[in-house]
Parts: sequence; structure tokens; C-alpha cells
Amino acid sequence: MRRGKLFRQVVPVTVVRRPQGGGRRRADDRQVLAAIVYLVRTGRAWRHIPESFGVSWPTDYRRFAQ
Repeated sequence: MRRGKLFRQVVPVTVVRRPQGGGRRRADDRQVLAAIVYLVRTGRAWRHIPESFGVSWPTDYRRFAQ
């Protein structure tokens, strides 16, 4: 199975909650998923996500919980 198809099956469709604009840009789904996989595989705490993922830990945790 191609990665793109698998990714679309695992990550839900993005829902735009603020169509009028404003606020912060939504974190990239691929970056969030990569950070979640990293944390699950390493067993580290949410607060210890490396900055190289480009995702803050509250954002990553919230998306994981969703």
C-alpha cells in the first residue's frame, strides 16, 4: 500500500473551524504524526518532543487525544 493512502486512512480529514481566517496556522498533519510515532516508540514524555519536529507538545497531545 502506498504511504499516501495509508496516511489518509490513519489521519482524519482536516476540518477548518475558522473559515474566516485569523488565528494560528494549523500544525502540519505529517509533523504531528511523526512526533506521535516518535513518542510512542521511545516512551518519552509529551513535554520532551524535540524541537526538530516543529510541533509543540500541547498541540501534539491534543491531536493525539482527538
